[in-house]
Amino acid sequence: MEVPSTAQKSSANAPAATSVVGAVTAGTRALASQLFTFYIRIPVKLFRPTRIDYLALPRAIHPTYQIKPWNIFTHSGPALIAHAVKEHGWQFIPNNILPPLVANSAVGLALYTSYLTSLAILKDDKGGYGMKQSLIAGGVAGGVQSLAAAPIDAIVTRFNAQDVLESNHKSLWRYSAEKLREIGASGVFAGYSLSFLKESLGFAAFFATFEVVKGPWYNKFVKLVYGDQSQPNHQHPGRAVFPSFVLLAGGLSTFALQLVHYPLGKVQRLHFITLEMLYQKHHAPRPLKQGEYIEAYIKTFRKINKLRLRDAKGSWFRWLFGGFFKSTLMAVPSTSIGLVVFEIMRLRYDDGEKPAFTYDEHFYDD
Repeated sequence: MEVPSTAQKSSANAPAATSVVGAVTAGTRALASQLFTFYIRIPVKLFRPTRIDYLALPRAIHPTYQIKPWNIFTHSGPALIAHAVKEHGWQFIPNNILPPLVANSAVGLALYTSYLTSLAILKDDKGGYGMKQSLIAGGVAGGVQSLAAAPIDAIVTRFNAQDVLESNHKSLWRYSAEKLREIGASGVFAGYSLSFLKESLGFAAFFATFEVVKGPWYNKFVKLVYGDQSQPNHQHPGRAVFPSFVLLAGGLSTFALQLVHYPLGKVQRLHFITLEMLYQKHHAPRPLKQGEYIEAYIKTFRKINKLRLRDAKGSWFRWLFGGFFKSTLMAVPSTSIGLVVFEIMRLRYDDGEKPAFTYDEHFYDD
């Protein structure tokens, strides 16, 4: 497999190529999540926490899930889905399993496509890019993703499996549409500033780390171990070297992302709960007033302070980062797999311009 050259493809194909890369990577990301979920029994965090748990309803209708110890033959993802299909028919899958998978993949598609598009726009006159461009493109991609995910977050915040089961909606598609109609635009974007801050800062760090590790770090390693590749007597790196650096970049990128996402995610979840309580207090679908939004932030801070004193012995760091390493380690495997696919697809559909961060293109040859 050869990397396409400029002569083979025109720049007019760039938007289509960007969409292909984004779609394939997002799909692989979703598949990797489901495979790892089967083994560790909880939704895997890939580039971000999974927006909607696709097993929420199957768990809710299973008679022994909360009663008996976990068993692979009765409580794993496939077993839960099989029970749901047995009880409600095959339509349960397109009605209640497919919507979360589509939503999670759509958010990933928005992230990847906006990153590649932003990076292409930000390239310098020589067609290269560096740390500055990666940071900006990552921040833009995170912001776009936060916008795309706002309706999903609004639904998740108000989601109750029992409500779906006892309602006449029959499917998550109709349930979600009804929820969005009820809360309106003001409800969808309530607390959006926290989401935007978390996503833009987090993915700026994520993509910049990824590009640096698989670019300059890889090039320095190759030069140190195999010699200057521009010299005729250099030794060619093995086929496993570059993909190994991509996997390493995935792990370090996940760590960088979680440094931002994990603490701000805790704050955001509490803030969403506070906002929902205010909506219920006012018995409204009406928009909250400016003073009520300020009140929500004050109440959120007070709740965090109480939790800090109760659960973290007064330590802000312990409260914000408690459980950080476990959460991050769970995210690393599938993140790295997703990034390998992302990198292969990006080089596969590259428009021929040589980036500042270079690659071992021989790895992709047949």
